[in-house]
Amino acid sequence: MINNIRVFSRYSTEKLISTEATWGLKSPWILISIYSGSKGPVIKAELDFDTLNAKGCIDYKAFEFHDITMKDFVRLKKEYHTKSDKLKVFTKSQAKKILSFLKQYHKDGMDMTLVVHCEAGVSRSGAVGLFACRFFGLDECRFRAMHPVINPNPHVFDTLCSVARVKLGSVEDVL
Repeated sequence: MINNIRVFSRYSTEKLISTEATWGLKSPWILISIYSGSKGPVIKAELDFDTLNAKGCIDYKAFEFHDITMKDFVRLKKEYHTKSDKLKVFTKSQAKKILSFLKQYHKDGMDMTLVVHCEAGVSRSGAVGLFACRFFGLDECRFRAMHPVINPNPHVFDTLCSVARVKLGSVEDVL
């Protein structure tokens, strides 16, 4: 059962892979990796996952989308004539995959930590972390105290809520 959530930046997650750092994670834990642009996913090969697995990570999923809302997407496309294939907005399909992944490990019965990372560890990962915290009824005050800089992306949060068919308030609400 997911009973702890940690939000990291890409840099911290890369350090987790490439050094002896553990950031205080207790085994087992799962990872949701969020990336965008030319850097690609943080886990690029089986070797990277083997390293994480040795540190207690039992599974991971990677998702590519930018830190934008649908309104931003439409505006950027219109104002800058940006090709839509260069901008990737969070989709319901991605939300379904995240929800399925979370449910799979929450029902497991074994205590574990969910680790979520994006580039800065603020908006996209903050939204997924906040959603999981509320969805599983965890202590939001503790979550926010551990991650005081998060500023959850409202589109990501609302899309997850929509797919889960739950109302969990807005990203500004502290339950």
